[in-house]
Amino acid sequence: MLSQQLLRHWDIEVPVHLFVVLLDTLSRDGSARPRVALPGRFPPVRRDLAFFVPEHTTHDELATALRGAAGDWLVRLDLFDVYTGPGTPRGMKSLAFALQFQHPERTLAETEIQKVQDRMAAAAGAACGARLRER
Repeated sequence: MLSQQLLRHWDIEVPVHLFVVLLDTLSRDGSARPRVALPGRFPPVRRDLAFFVPEHTTHDELATALRGAAGDWLVRLDLFDVYTGPGTPRGMKSLAFALQFQHPERTLAETEIQKVQDRMAAAAGAACGARLRER
């Protein structure tokens, strides 16, 4: 915050905050360009999936299995919940992921997404001993 004395000198009656951004550190040699991803023309499909996995399983192990089975339509996979407590089988924990699917040339059908989700659940079971959490 700028000093009150300086603000009074300029007849400014409200607090003023000042910050400095050193932009040259973003690109030391000037050749790096920021990556920009334009939104797709077709709408994404969002789903949440939760799995019971053995307590020793990491979210990265499960995410790797899910990505490997999903194919190119999976554009985003984010862990949003880890739960252990009432309702969780003994020796297990729950990992929940937000998924986003998108095709670059068309809108995906619900049946297509369900097939991908089924493949992902099967791969998670084989790789990590995961089982899809039912509602």
